Amino acid sequence: DFRKPGSKDEYYDIDFWVNQKGGQLNVDDVKIHKVPVQEDGIWTQVPRYTFEGMDFDVTN
Repeated sequence: DFRKPGSKDEYYDIDFWVNQKGGQLNVDDVKIHKVPVQEDGIWTQVPRYTFEGMDFDVTN
């Protein structure tokens, strides 16, 4: 997650899509998964997309 400078609750969830090539991880794509939206004075994260139908491996 990446927080807006000076904010405690306004942050973005950013996904990095990587593949291994030649023994190294390369970033192939970057997507903003969730964006901050303020409702009634409270910041919440709203998804821009879901992972349904996507083929990928989860790494931690």
